[in-house]
Amino acid sequence: MKIRISETFLSVQGEGLRTGVLSVWQRHFGCSLSCPGFFQADPTNIDTYVDPLGGVDPKQYKTLADIPVMKVGCDTLYAIDPRFKHCTTDYQSAAELNDVLYGMLPGGKWMHPVTGQTYDWCITGGEPMMHQKAIIEQYEDMYSRDAFPYDVQIETNCTRLMSDNMVDLIKDTTTGRPWGVTKWWMSCSPKLFHVSGETADRAWHPEIIKQYWDVNPHGWMKFVINTDPRSWDELDQRVADIRALGIGYPIMVMGVGATYEQQSDHTIQGAIAKMAVERGYHVSGRLHTILFGNEVGT
Repeated sequence: MKIRISETFLSVQGEGLRTGVLSVWQRHFGCSLSCPGFFQADPTNIDTYVDPLGGVDPKQYKTLADIPVMKVGCDTLYAIDPRFKHCTTDYQSAAELNDVLYGMLPGGKWMHPVTGQTYDWCITGGEPMMHQKAIIEQYEDMYSRDAFPYDVQIETNCTRLMSDNMVDLIKDTTTGRPWGVTKWWMSCSPKLFHVSGETADRAWHPEIIKQYWDVNPHGWMKFVINTDPRSWDELDQRVADIRALGIGYPIMVMGVGATYEQQSDHTIQGAIAKMAVERGYHVSGRLHTILFGNEVGT
């Protein structure tokens, strides 16, 4: 089975409730959404959008390191746009991809030999829930090595239901039947129309989030937000929707903007944080952007 990956790297988690945790990353290529409206002047009006690449042909970028962090639109455009396929890596099996991940871990173990602290396996994209078969095969291979992760994070836009096999894997690995004990964390990040430009019919599927919650209550909701009052009204309605379904994930908001300059603009990010506090939401930053600047693979 071929697994197309945009990048793998060792870093820390920069967002959500596990911010700062040691993490091994794999970013799948391909997504169910495109989110062209992020940080555009008016995310709801496609006629006002500017080109995130500034007219540059993606084929001019030979490696991921050459690609700039996008100031508008999806911040991982290189992981969703078919024009960037030449910058991806195709692994022929789960074991081949795992070899790369284990090669980044000290001694090939998920626990550091000196500190005793563990590394999360972070699966992102694109949209990783489009690749559940690969994730399952990877975990099975990890278990066969007698070195499997203690914590797994799946960063999802919540547009794909869990397959029956994925449900079984999460339930079995969480309870220790027969795999041992791994905690799965769902980092659920549905997109708001007034922020991403993605309409509700494409981006909002509370029944999918309900399935995630019923299978695995470990996780959180993370909404990217701006200062437009319409985006906050939309957020409040989305939260009311999921609470009405009995979904108890903590709710976090994260200010829009992928670059260091955007994330360190206190007039925007500070205002968003204050609005979140007033409305009763947790706040997430983008720690990796503050620490490492405008770089991929962080």
